[in-house]
Amino acid sequence: METHKANKLRLKDMPIKTCMVLDAPFPPDIRVEKEARTLIRNGYEVHLLCVGGQNETETVGNIFVHRVVIDRSSIYKRLKLFNFFHITSWAKKILRLHHKEIFSVIHAHDLMTAPYALLAGKKAKIPVILDMHENYPEAQKAYRSNIEVGTSIKANIAYWLDRLVEKICVQSAFQVIVVAKERKKQLINQGFAESKISVISNTVDIDYVSKNPVKFELLKKHEGKFIITYIGGFGVHRGLETLIESVALIKDKIGDLCLLLVGGRSLEIEKFKTLCRRLGVENLVEFVGWASFEQIPSYIHLSTICIIPHKKSRHTDTTVPHKLFQYMLFEKPIIATDCLPLKRIIQECKCGIVVKSGDPASFAEAIMALYSNPKLSEEMGRNGKSAVMGKYNWGKSEQVLLKIYEKVLTLSS
Repeated sequence: METHKANKLRLKDMPIKTCMVLDAPFPPDIRVEKEARTLIRNGYEVHLLCVGGQNETETVGNIFVHRVVIDRSSIYKRLKLFNFFHITSWAKKILRLHHKEIFSVIHAHDLMTAPYALLAGKKAKIPVILDMHENYPEAQKAYRSNIEVGTSIKANIAYWLDRLVEKICVQSAFQVIVVAKERKKQLINQGFAESKISVISNTVDIDYVSKNPVKFELLKKHEGKFIITYIGGFGVHRGLETLIESVALIKDKIGDLCLLLVGGRSLEIEKFKTLCRRLGVENLVEFVGWASFEQIPSYIHLSTICIIPHKKSRHTDTTVPHKLFQYMLFEKPIIATDCLPLKRIIQECKCGIVVKSGDPASFAEAIMALYSNPKLSEEMGRNGKSAVMGKYNWGKSEQVLLKIYEKVLTLSS
């Protein structure tokens, strides 16, 4: 901690600038925002180069956001399965901004940004931190299984190209950040040095989340119901089919049952509404649609049980979703599948029940166990909050981030 204080004082008169790179619009991005807030509080100046509808610069929460136009031409669309393109163009954008601001660090968010961040870093002799939000090759593989990809050969080529780019980028980056111990272990097993890889999980910023007031009109609307809540994306790897099928198994056993699904796009929602009608549970499932980060605490607060039904895969076995720690903070018992990080944390903290991925009967049994034992639910909820307050919070995680920056700046100077 003393090192951080000294660093903050050193930066007071001349802030060290970092260039974060995100190949997506901003805001929102929970992880980017948490990391930027930490760096800014500790005297750094944070610039974020991201995708925007027009070339513009504005300040968002003390982050200098630079939005750039990205070509969405037909050739882009044909090549998007391979995911890595316009490397030179993006690198030039980083270098142009660097010549104006003079950065000490480039912080590449996710593998998509790594090739052009590394190219720019090499040209300008700036160290690059690669922050891998997820297991990108496996995540893209899961995504492609849910869209029209032409041929399996094309999808396989795309997957192995992603793996190759990941290998090159992890090797070339100054430091690498991952979100789960399991992901770090996987990279070490692939031959990368342990000292190069740090874990900064998707833990919850307690103070920031607590500032969002609970919307009591939502609580009143759902008063008296036994509410099972899922919050997040509706992609193929999320396992929502299994969750809806489990509700069909218990629909006659819980009188005021309500499955609350928060998130998803319109086409995805329609697909699941069709499944609900086929299973006869359309009156028990409420589709909320997309909700802002500020609304999420209200939906968790009104829940009886919170769910993470992810399908077990090489992707989900190496990542941890933000929602896990958000559920825990609000003292909700959790039912989650046996993906390795979820299983490890839930069993360690005794904050929920781990079920078999893809098994509706297992989900139904776990729901009934919590329904019939409110004291057990309350105990699990308390255990979860205790674990967040003591260990799984951003206050702990941000110390790792600060040490990474200090290490990079020290070794590269």
